[in-house]
This record gives sequence, C-alpha cells and structure tokens, in this order.
Amino acid sequence: MTTTSHERRRFWRANFHAGAKLLTDLAEYKVQIVDLSLKGALVTLPEPANVGTQENCRLQLTLADDVSITLWGRIAHVAGLQIGIRCESMDLDSVTHLRRLVELNVGDPVLLEEEISFLIQPEQVA
Repeated sequence: MTTTSHERRRFWRANFHAGAKLLTDLAEYKVQIVDLSLKGALVTLPEPANVGTQENCRLQLTLADDVSITLWGRIAHVAGLQIGIRCESMDLDSVTHLRRLVELNVGDPVLLEEEISFLIQPEQVA
C-alpha cells in the first residue's frame, strides 16, 4: 500500500491563488501562490529563475491595503517553475491573518487547533 503525498502532509493547505513577492538574497520575483498552509507555501514563477534549495527567502502576500502575510523560510524544493517554501518564522500579525484564512477554509476548528498544536511541539526525531 502506498501513501500519497496528500496523506503524508501534516498540515491542511488552502488552494489560494494570488500574486505575491518572493525575495531571496539575490533577487525578487513576482510569483503566483498555488497553495498556502501554516507551515509553508507552493508558488509558481512566471519564468525560470536561478533559485536553489535551502536558500533563505521571504514571501510577501498582500490581502488588502493594510493586511498582509509575510513569512520567512527556506526553499524546500524546486520543480520546473514551482517552488515549495518551508516556513521558519512569521510575525504575529501574519500568523493571525493566516490562521483566520485557514480557519475560514478548513471549516473544522478542531482540525485547525490540532495543526496549531503540532506547530508548537518540538520536532520528534524517528
């Protein structure tokens, strides 16, 4: 029996299509968000770019004039024009906005609380 990548995911992801900025140490890219979670994002570049795994980055998503989500992280994987970003930190306002966005899309407060409690537990080594 095989496990699909969706079944292995620990966090619910919102299919959230919006423009955003991806900033690395060397460049800034306009990207399209494919999905977003409490632990990262999948984005699409408009054209090929020189972005490598484990590179530090910042993703900025503007929801409204005075509402934005900014996450700092690392490039987890690159597949063609798609880039997976693993979130390493967020400011409190971004966490609040992202939590609300996920809450509105999950529809199950128990599932959301499980995901948040998993985020604050130390990682376990197998």
